[in-house]
Amino acid sequence: MQILALLFPVVLFLLIPSYQILLAAPDGQTSDAKLGSQFQLKINQTALVRTANVTVTFLNVTEDSRCPSDVVCVWQGQVTVKVKIMKDNQGMAIFDLTAGAGDNNGSLSSKRSGKFYIRLGSVEPYPKSNSTISYSDYLASMIVSKINANSSRVLVIADGKLNSGSKQIGDLSLTNNSIVYRSEPES
Repeated sequence: MQILALLFPVVLFLLIPSYQILLAAPDGQTSDAKLGSQFQLKINQTALVRTANVTVTFLNVTEDSRCPSDVVCVWQGQVTVKVKIMKDNQGMAIFDLTAGAGDNNGSLSSKRSGKFYIRLGSVEPYPKSNSTISYSDYLASMIVSKINANSSRVLVIADGKLNSGSKQIGDLSLTNNSIVYRSEPES
């Protein structure tokens, strides 16, 4: 009888559906992601890059005009997703990332937020002419990368002077159709 009394709570826990719901991951749960590695999110899901304490939330699909895979189109179309990025639980930005539309240089599919870049890889499923995609079916692949400390250095050429930030570091001139660089700027 004592064994039955000990097993009753265990059997009850396993048989009652409301307890089993507690064991399943709820919608919108945060998943782990690695800096510089691709991760996937459904709408209203969040990824946490623990090493940088950055979270990315896939908020919505604001446009999906991609040409269905079973149709020939003049224009390939595009898909735009809205994402939120946070650092240390502080809001950094909410912005749109767009894939497609001939975005060869990545200016639409990647954005800078603070010291990080976020890039949209793909958005699945791909449209078909005979079906409608439910918002709950969208899955976006993204990558968060940290901006290299050296990548923010910008060289500016103005009036033949080569500058890095506010410091002049040399002179440039055109001689015999060649660019000549002199590291010691003329006074």
